[in-house]
Amino acid sequence: MLKHANSYRGELNSKFVETMFDMKYMYYHYVTSSNAPSIEDDNIYSHSFVSVDESGDILGYICYDVNWTSVSVPSFGAISFVPGGSITYARDLLQCIDNIFMKYNFNRIEWWAVADNPAIRGYKNLCKRFGGREVGYLRQNTKLMDNKLHDSIIFEIMREDYIKSKGRKK
Repeated sequence: MLKHANSYRGELNSKFVETMFDMKYMYYHYVTSSNAPSIEDDNIYSHSFVSVDESGDILGYICYDVNWTSVSVPSFGAISFVPGGSITYARDLLQCIDNIFMKYNFNRIEWWAVADNPAIRGYKNLCKRFGGREVGYLRQNTKLMDNKLHDSIIFEIMREDYIKSKGRKK
């Protein structure tokens, strides 16, 4: 289930601390100076959610910034805390994307990913499924915990393309 992150601040901070220095999460935390999420009390400039299982345990975190001038989501982020993934988390992630376009009527989602992130295949499949695309490739722009510079890919999905992919009308 997708829930607002405000109600899960303490548990979410604990999850972040557990993963902060774990190399398998280096693609989310980048360098070792990462912080736990800053969850705003309002949702004017950012939205933060947790994916929880039927017991209320956090499976993952989904957040994004809001740009009201361009009616877009310029910084979409997600992290799963379940090794090997979770169907519930995947459904919640898709529900969040659907809400961005269909409930909140944003025009565009953008996110960046390190090119050698194991999740990159999933991001490319997400774009393929919803008419998104890779809009940029930046070389050696992100330093990770392995102390190396990595390339990044910029992705976007437009509302119009999302609606077409879902067979919906505007």
